[in-house]
Order: sequence, then structure tokens, then C-alpha cells
Amino acid sequence: MQSAKIYRFYGEEYYLLSKADYIKALELESFVLENDYDNHFVDVVAAHVGLATTDMKIGHDDDAKRNLHRACEMLENISQDDFSEEYAYIFYDIGLLYEYFNETDKALEYYNHALKIEETMFFDDDETIYLTLKRLSEIYGQINNLEMAEYYKNRASLYPKRVGG
Repeated sequence: MQSAKIYRFYGEEYYLLSKADYIKALELESFVLENDYDNHFVDVVAAHVGLATTDMKIGHDDDAKRNLHRACEMLENISQDDFSEEYAYIFYDIGLLYEYFNETDKALEYYNHALKIEETMFFDDDETIYLTLKRLSEIYGQINNLEMAEYYKNRASLYPKRVGG
């Protein structure tokens, strides 16, 4: 599993240089998933999200959507009781992807999933909560739901000193 995490980290840092690192991470993590489902499921989901993000950034939107949908399908098979801190990041990244593809309802859904986890598990990670609240405020503003945009903006404003504004 250590090799898979290394490949995934490398892929996240150098996505413009090569998509092969994410593909290798996905292969390794899929192998781990088949052999040890309970302990590494989150890594395989994260690899799909990472590959979708990489595909999106290099203009391979069809591949990005395919990996995004695979990650979402995998998430449907787990109980909310099994969510860990890493799922907040996964849900946030999925929200970003759906936002990129102009699927506002899905973006809002996944940002709200992220926020729920962040607020219950990230007691001292103000930056994570701030960023999610900011995205929610911006999306609601874009769809002219000014009441909700203001609500999330006000909530986000509680965090700026630690986040830099």
C-alpha cells in the first residue's frame, strides 16, 4: 500500500507531467482493494477522484467523467458511519469536479457531504471548513439564491483570521 500512496502523491504533485502516475496508483490501489477491502477502500476512491481531476486538468473530460462517476458509485456502497476524515477531502474534490462540469446540484450535494464530515471531525481545521463554506456561498450566488449565498458567506466569515481571508 505504501507504493500506492507514493504514486498517488506523485500524481497529485505532477499531474501535468504525466497521467501515468495516477494510473499506476489506481492499479496498485485496486489490487489492494481486491485483497484487503476494509482497510484501503478510501484510497481507491481517492485514486479515482485524483485521476478524474488529472483528466479534467489536461482536457480529457470524458475520462474525467468516467472516473468521477466510478468514485461516486463506490461511495454509494458505504455507510455514513464508515466515513473518516479523508472522505471530507474526497467529497470536496468531487464537488469541484461537478462544479467544473456545470452540474450545480451535484456540486452542492457533495460540498454539503464534505461540510457535514468537516464539522463533525475537523474540530481544529478551520481552513477546510472555510473553503467548503466559501464554495457553497459562491455556487448559491451563481444560481441567484442570494439568501443561501449570504448564509454560507456569513458562516465562512467566522474563519478568516486562520485562513488568510
